[in-house]
Amino acid sequence: MERPPNIPTGRPSRKSSKPVGFKYGYVATLHDASKSVRTPLPPLTQIGTPLSAVKRHSPKATSHIVEPQSYKKALATPQVLLWQKAMMDEMLSLKELCVFESAPLPPYTKCLPVKWVFKLKTGEDGTPLRYKARIVVCGFLQRDGIDVDETYAPVSKYASLRFLVSHCCSENIDITHLDIKTAFLNAPLEEVVWCDPPPGSSITPGHKLRLKKALYGLKQAPRAWNQVLTKTLITLGFTPSSADPCLYIMVTPSGERIFMNTYVDDLFLAAKPSLDKDRIIAGLSKAFAITNLGLMTNPLGMEVTRNPETGSILMTQCKLSQSLLEDMSMADCNIRTLPLDPNIKLVKTPPELLHTVIPESEYPYMKVVGTLLHLVNCTRPDLAQAVGLLCRFNSAPGPLHVAAAQSVLRYLKGTTHLGVSYSAKSTPLQGYCDSDYAGDLDGRKSTTGWIFTKNGGPISWQSKLQSVVAQSTCEAEYYGAGSANKEALWLRKMLVDFGLPLSAMKISTDNQASLALLKNGAVSPATKHIAVVYHAVRNSVIDGHVEFKHISTNDMVADFLTKSLPRPKFEYCLSQFGMAPPSVTS
Repeated sequence: MERPPNIPTGRPSRKSSKPVGFKYGYVATLHDASKSVRTPLPPLTQIGTPLSAVKRHSPKATSHIVEPQSYKKALATPQVLLWQKAMMDEMLSLKELCVFESAPLPPYTKCLPVKWVFKLKTGEDGTPLRYKARIVVCGFLQRDGIDVDETYAPVSKYASLRFLVSHCCSENIDITHLDIKTAFLNAPLEEVVWCDPPPGSSITPGHKLRLKKALYGLKQAPRAWNQVLTKTLITLGFTPSSADPCLYIMVTPSGERIFMNTYVDDLFLAAKPSLDKDRIIAGLSKAFAITNLGLMTNPLGMEVTRNPETGSILMTQCKLSQSLLEDMSMADCNIRTLPLDPNIKLVKTPPELLHTVIPESEYPYMKVVGTLLHLVNCTRPDLAQAVGLLCRFNSAPGPLHVAAAQSVLRYLKGTTHLGVSYSAKSTPLQGYCDSDYAGDLDGRKSTTGWIFTKNGGPISWQSKLQSVVAQSTCEAEYYGAGSANKEALWLRKMLVDFGLPLSAMKISTDNQASLALLKNGAVSPATKHIAVVYHAVRNSVIDGHVEFKHISTNDMVADFLTKSLPRPKFEYCLSQFGMAPPSVTS
């Protein structure tokens, strides 16, 4: 059938759309402010070709460099030669580690596609530090039982890192940050997996790549790497912790304890200068290609600073907070002294008002809440209650919910410097547990809040809606005590691993009725219906693992985790565990 005139075919001209790539040796046009420079690009398959002969394009340092989302887009950027070098470095690394081999694809075998992923690492001022390129397999197309089996891999808790930092602060121990280069590529695969060659490379016609190592994107890659790392650390003399499988402990012949906290390819080695520390780093360097980043200053996106005069340590996330504010165009907004107004009550959007729900395209509500939640999990317990409340409206955020999210951002604007801090003076673990009563207006459920502190700073905290409806304040507080008891038992394991004195964990509560139920197990018409599972905390009290004591409501520092508070009480709670209150006026 003849095509009607003036209707585009949807297929661009082959001459005009021919991609610029290493594979073809085409010429790329690199635009700069004054002129266009034509630079020939060598084939990507010539991995060993030095780049010294290639005229480099060195753009000025800028924080506005866009990370390309595909191989073709990388070739169209002004930084094309820098991305080219990153890709060639990646291919060279894969070749050295024997990650794959080229072979004929067996009949009826599914081949997984791959893609390039580009990442620009910048300094604190936004200056480009390193251009990274990674080949990633589309692992979401893998099939269970064929090219993937077990996939579970443990990940360290942020509370473990905070416990380690607080301990090292009081013991004057330095933490060394070690980074393992191309970590997953050190792990052999147990399953047979085939994939396509990466864009820009060429292999023998009819051949595909059979993976021998765990390439990024595979579902089993994290598990394979964790197994290799664990075996290596055990060989060096470490033992996995019973509280956190990603925390490793070594006891030297002299009785000194050395700790290694791992988070995928980031290793945090806590040890005083010694031959054992040098031996561990040398052993890791022999097994993997590692980079010694020196003293830990930026672990997992956090900023860690140590006061040389007092010896205290502060953990913050100023950079992430500022980035969120800039993304939401609130870098210059007015600031607030409270995350949420205690007089405003939020409820879910009713069915008759669903037309007022604000779509994600107009306001990225879930992105904002997700970033705030990450701040809460790492260094910002002061945001826990407000963010936990916002999370309840992710499915249908209305104008009031968006206004509440913006209120939290205004508070964040004035408190980007806040974080958790630990003093050099050693103090025992202390817990605080509290609950509101039927504060959730939709389901009339109560909110539990608890926090555990050590060496003057918070180690672990939680603000969470209870799963059942409590019928009295006593019941709500009792459920909260059960939740705090679980964390206390975990922290006792950490005390054992760190060789610290072990005694009954002290937890403060402000409800006399629940305290009587905890200590005496008194059964009354108001408590006889409580399920057996919630009485586990009674066994911990009887066994002497935890000890609950009463404090007045005015002294309850976990109150800020259960509801929005007036400013004086909110600032009092923060000041009790080392978080300086905001110094601005509403």
